[in-house]
Amino acid sequence: MATAAPLPEPSAPGFRRVVSRWEIVGFSINDVIGSGVYLLPAFVAAHLGSASIGAVVLAGFAVLLLVLCFAEAGSYFDRPGSAYVYTREAFGELVGFEVGWMTWLARVASVASLSVGFAQNLGYEWPQANEGAGRVFSIAIPLLILTAINVVGVKSGVRTAVFLAVTKTLPLLLFVGVGLSALSWDLATSVEPKPDGR
Repeated sequence: MATAAPLPEPSAPGFRRVVSRWEIVGFSINDVIGSGVYLLPAFVAAHLGSASIGAVVLAGFAVLLLVLCFAEAGSYFDRPGSAYVYTREAFGELVGFEVGWMTWLARVASVASLSVGFAQNLGYEWPQANEGAGRVFSIAIPLLILTAINVVGVKSGVRTAVFLAVTKTLPLLLFVGVGLSALSWDLATSVEPKPDGR
């Protein structure tokens, strides 16, 4: 009588790879191009004038360097944890612990800031979003919706992030395209005219 083959050992628990390369690209774009791109330009222009374009380019370059550093560090590890894992391996448990908590606090502050910014912008179209129950509603409901999407699973969260990346990027590209087509290079100068007209 033949004996049954032994059952295979159960594999160690781990993460399923359900996100494609292009979804990661879209997710990263959504993370780098935050909603602040619509909230900050007027503030920066009011304080820096014509130098605001250079400031935005410089800030974008600094963000690019950070993204490249994270991409390089991430290529050395196959486990989750991002900055916490990188700093723990490089500097030890204490620094890793501190960076982990600071990352978490920064994320909470960022979500709070973006939620308030969303309510502020919604207030231009729906004045009730500026105070009372309308403000609570305009801050809490989007957060609850995004939380529910992420609870459903990683795939739904990433797809939502890609959708948001597209909805943020396309208007910017359209704005730049229309602006470039209407640009008068004769006026493209940062030199202020003198009172005597010279």
